[in-house]
Amino acid sequence: MKNTMKRIVVFASLALFMIGCSEESPVEQLPALTVPQTYDTAGFAAASKQPLLWRASLVNLTNEIKKGRTKGTKLDLAQLNLLFNENGFAATSTSYYRTILETYMQEIVYASGTEYDPFKTPEQNGQGGVLGAYLFDEKGIEPEQLIEKGLFGAALYHYAVMQYLTGTITQEKLHQALVLFGADPSFPNTNTAANTQKPDIHGALYAARRDNNDGNGFYRSIQKNFRIAQAALAAGTKYSADLQNAIKAIRENWEKALLATVVNYSYATVDGLKKTNPTPAEIGAALHAYSEGVGFIHGFKTIPNKIITDAQIDEILTLMLATDPQNVTSYLFVTEPATYLKNFDDIRNKIKAIYGFSDADMEAFKKNWISEQKR
Repeated sequence: MKNTMKRIVVFASLALFMIGCSEESPVEQLPALTVPQTYDTAGFAAASKQPLLWRASLVNLTNEIKKGRTKGTKLDLAQLNLLFNENGFAATSTSYYRTILETYMQEIVYASGTEYDPFKTPEQNGQGGVLGAYLFDEKGIEPEQLIEKGLFGAALYHYAVMQYLTGTITQEKLHQALVLFGADPSFPNTNTAANTQKPDIHGALYAARRDNNDGNGFYRSIQKNFRIAQAALAAGTKYSADLQNAIKAIRENWEKALLATVVNYSYATVDGLKKTNPTPAEIGAALHAYSEGVGFIHGFKTIPNKIITDAQIDEILTLMLATDPQNVTSYLFVTEPATYLKNFDDIRNKIKAIYGFSDADMEAFKKNWISEQKR
């Protein structure tokens, strides 16, 4: 009888234990994150000093290169390298793209001071020169755009996502990433002097151009997610998921905005070169747009954790006849348009598929929304 009672007590205890174990611990229901309507600028001035210097270095380098657009003006390689390395800016770039730029820096110096004829072969053109308002190498590509627009991805985006938008996120890092994006904490969504004293530049400018200001575009999404990230940091570790989702959204929208701009320039290239008898100025403008597109996409190569893969970049650069500085045949878009301009249809389709852009998106990318809306 005693053994029977003991067994009953043991079984009862086990049953109570198992019931207790089967009860799940209550999950804490967090209140929704409260997100301020403005970006918190506390500490911004101090945090932004170095990235502002890097941003200025790219502006100074680009302005020096633009002097070569004037016929008869010869650029100096030593001066270009000095500006590229100013404030340690060169170190923000991927090592891959620094190597690419060594060639294009030399190419633009060679091309400066002369004229370019897009209907001649590279051998006949010598080192290239000015066509219309821009400076091209002998193969028909504009090195200025490979340098400047390539560094939007290879340096500014690269350094922001690898140093500031990764690991342990801080308010200081958010400030620094915002500067490299090219925006001001006021997020003007324009570069028009009449509408702002702190215009968007670099990636922010092109995100603004691709944003129709309905609150859902690339620029406004980036703005919103910077504020979400700040709010999540202030709210503590319980909101780490909100923080990481916001950081991911910033990175992805920044990338998408620049690749959407490749789409924009592909349309401009075809529109300029499909004419029956385009003028030298029209050809120059079209090759300028084409070169910007090459720079924007090439600068993303070798950057980790992006949406587009390096293999996909190579596929698109092959269609753009510009896989690397030694394998450029851009002039064929001018001399054989019937054969090569259709490449841009394939380029757009690839980008559309990679990023999941809709038909309406692709149509909207044709526009500069700052101009359209007079912002």
